[in-house]
Amino acid sequence: MGFLYSAPDIPPMSTIIIADEMEKEAVSEIGKLGKVVYKPADLGKELHEADVLIVRSATKVTADLIAGAKKLRLVARAGVGL
Repeated sequence: MGFLYSAPDIPPMSTIIIADEMEKEAVSEIGKLGKVVYKPADLGKELHEADVLIVRSATKVTADLIAGAKKLRLVARAGVGL
């Protein structure tokens, strides 16, 4: 796929939350970077231990949502456009 990037400040074997629907090939590639939690039932709870949050347009990232996510280092939005 060729889109993966290794950020120096993201620890190896991070916990990566994918909050929204994503192609299985993309989920598999992201899984090479760490532990993936895909579409968790309780996003707020899962974020407590997450290093990375990946969303698409369905999840709104608010201050309240990430307030307890003390380990969170990166929030990424997958897709194109607004």
